[in-house]
Amino acid sequence: MRILITGVNGFIGSQIANYFAKKGCEIIGIGRQQNPSDLVVEKIEYICWDLRFSCVHELKADVVLHSAALAADKGQFSDFFDNNVTATQNLLNALHGNPIFIYVSTSSVYRFNEYPAKEGDTNNEVFSLSNYGRSKLLAERLILDCENLNTKFILRPRSVYGVHDRLILPRLLNLVKGEKIIIPKHITKFISLTHIENFIHAVDLCIQNPLKQGTYNIADEFAYDLSIELPNLIGAATGMELSTMKIPKFIWESAVQLNEIFGFHSNLSRFGSDQLTKIALLDISDAQENLNYRPMKKIDDSFTDINNWINSMGGWKVYRSFKK
Repeated sequence: MRILITGVNGFIGSQIANYFAKKGCEIIGIGRQQNPSDLVVEKIEYICWDLRFSCVHELKADVVLHSAALAADKGQFSDFFDNNVTATQNLLNALHGNPIFIYVSTSSVYRFNEYPAKEGDTNNEVFSLSNYGRSKLLAERLILDCENLNTKFILRPRSVYGVHDRLILPRLLNLVKGEKIIIPKHITKFISLTHIENFIHAVDLCIQNPLKQGTYNIADEFAYDLSIELPNLIGAATGMELSTMKIPKFIWESAVQLNEIFGFHSNLSRFGSDQLTKIALLDISDAQENLNYRPMKKIDDSFTDINNWINSMGGWKVYRSFKK
């Protein structure tokens, strides 16, 4: 089987490439940098291509997994549009044949409330979303409207985590100050997360079940209480005994608002704060029923592996300074 993966140098793309290469699949990876990143440990065919610009190649594959994207807390909508919408259109234009198309979308297409979000709950008014969520929803619509593809899957994970993540965990480690973890007192107790191995499992199921095409939320089986899981994760990652300092809501929110104006701390954005304090639950029943999705991994399954990997990278203080 020939599988084409965009964003192969990123966390999700690289781990999917490694997984299917080990299974004997032929992998074609697309990325912006000249050579594959060190996250790609298996042998692949590599194409250096910035998807924001038209491609002169004819791309043929049995499966296309589109994971390339600009994911950021802030930014101009034009940048998100170029990287997430225009890039998607350029990829669709370059495809030949009729591959199974799997799009790595995001839960940012939802405006969460106290109820788990279902796939049909996307807001029709895209302007109410973040620039990132808005661009990803527009890209979804491009794919769904593409008449040259017969089999389309849209997968919406929430905060994919695990060994080799260089986005989420480094940010969380910046909550460590001295021997304390600084968290908001109103940290959410109801949040969905997606283990990388559960997400790969979902991708595998899409390939095995092309007739079950559709849009699916992908997350771990149970929701998490961050007041418990976050200190456990950070403690495991650092290997330290850390106490927790909870900042009252008024003080925390005031600091976030001031930071939005003056920008004195890059990790204290409104988007980042909302990830810690807002309910964000995904209903995964459609994936369970239609794809037979059975998420086996949960957050504490990764603690030992994450600690070992971080130590191999030079320790947690080095690791938390990584930029995506």
